[in-house]
Amino acid sequence: MHVFNRITAEDNIWLVGRIFDEEVKEAVWSCGSDKSPGSDGFNFGFIKLCWEEMKADIIRAVHNFEEEGRWPRGTNASFISLIPKVENPPKLERVQADFSGRCLYKIVAKILLRRLKKVLHKVIDVRQSAFLEGKGIVDSVLVANEVLEDIKRGKSSCIFFKVDYEKEYDSIDWSFLFYMLERLGFYGRWVGWIRACLESSSMSVLVNGSPTQEFKPRKGVRQEDPLAPFLFLVVAEGLAGVVRMAVEKDLLESVEIGGRLTKVNMLQFADDTLFLCKASAQSVFVIKAILICFELTSGLKVNFQKISVGGIDCNNLLLQRFTTILNCATMKTPFKYLGMLVGGNHRRSKFWEEVVERVRRRLGRWKGKLISMAGKLCLIKSVLSALPLFYMSLYKMSVMVANNIVRLQRNFLWGLGSEGRRIVWASWDKVCAPKEEEGLGMIDIRRFNIALLGKWIWRLGSEKQGLWKEVVDSKYGGWRDLQS
Repeated sequence: MHVFNRITAEDNIWLVGRIFDEEVKEAVWSCGSDKSPGSDGFNFGFIKLCWEEMKADIIRAVHNFEEEGRWPRGTNASFISLIPKVENPPKLERVQADFSGRCLYKIVAKILLRRLKKVLHKVIDVRQSAFLEGKGIVDSVLVANEVLEDIKRGKSSCIFFKVDYEKEYDSIDWSFLFYMLERLGFYGRWVGWIRACLESSSMSVLVNGSPTQEFKPRKGVRQEDPLAPFLFLVVAEGLAGVVRMAVEKDLLESVEIGGRLTKVNMLQFADDTLFLCKASAQSVFVIKAILICFELTSGLKVNFQKISVGGIDCNNLLLQRFTTILNCATMKTPFKYLGMLVGGNHRRSKFWEEVVERVRRRLGRWKGKLISMAGKLCLIKSVLSALPLFYMSLYKMSVMVANNIVRLQRNFLWGLGSEGRRIVWASWDKVCAPKEEEGLGMIDIRRFNIALLGKWIWRLGSEKQGLWKEVVDSKYGGWRDLQS
């Protein structure tokens, strides 16, 4: 039984192949030029400006790392600046660390990252939708919605609960990470490169601008490291592998969706994990055992005080028993997952209350008195593209909700309010017309919503695989049936 997928020999040969000079230059130019200087005093704006003078030394240093698989002392050093999350933080937990490192390490990390991204999707579970090409954060939300809707319609029962980790990036056990890289089929040379990137790091904390004594970390990955999110996916694949093994041994009862009985038991977006299973005590005990074992091996500690469990067609007494087993709180539908409501009715105005309220706060009438007409247009466009975009990518907005948002935009643009009616210089259709047609180029929120939803039809017909595609095919019969 193969619990984990493994990359091919051809992929391994390409991964550990020679680093070309063009790769080094592409890595340099992919880094932001306006970042603050690292501990070496340089930033990438300076390197790009002086590339012809510096490229020989940089390329030589990259090739030395490629051949020797190690960093010279001090090459991977960084400073830590403590930034308070709240005013006058009482504990160190309320302080966030901001890292600044050397440019040479970031160049090599970018090169390794570009190669890793080309093959990582072949070994990562389909239930993981973070950082991988062709996947997005909305995919997991779509699957969760379809699963809960199918359970409600079929009048069956299930339980669901979200998992929260404590300082997930800071607590990864390096030995488990290297073990997972080997289990996924990566050659020893590649694992050695990743080991060198982690074990060569050294840090010192800046106190009043002066560095303290240098120390070396023994676990975790730095969040500003380009490799960090993808190394975390490798660690999280360990949890997915154990869940697959539990399902194959009939220890965990998955939820079955649609006519093809597509099995869904877990959704992952990096560290955000949502479990879905049949409402049975065995499934709850198995998942808790999996989480505890995963914590002991990977270092990712589950915070049972912050996780919550809910159920569909599950009586309160049974749900209370599950919360006792998991030592967590209860939750009801709709609930928030990845920043979006899941399990609610998007046709009701109440579902959109939070989105409308956030738009109202950003487009307060008092702000319109302080900025010009051009500034108002820019603010309206930025608010529209940022706040409701996430929801509009998955849910169809009702006419009432769309009219409320358009009313807020219109009142903000023309300065309408309690002071009396102002002059409306053009109809809203004219405002939403393209600039080539003498309009102001404002986005029509209704058409924009339809266009975003239409992308799912395109993805359904063009993408070959994906958990969300399997669920939709199982429930609705595929994109051709949706068109008819």
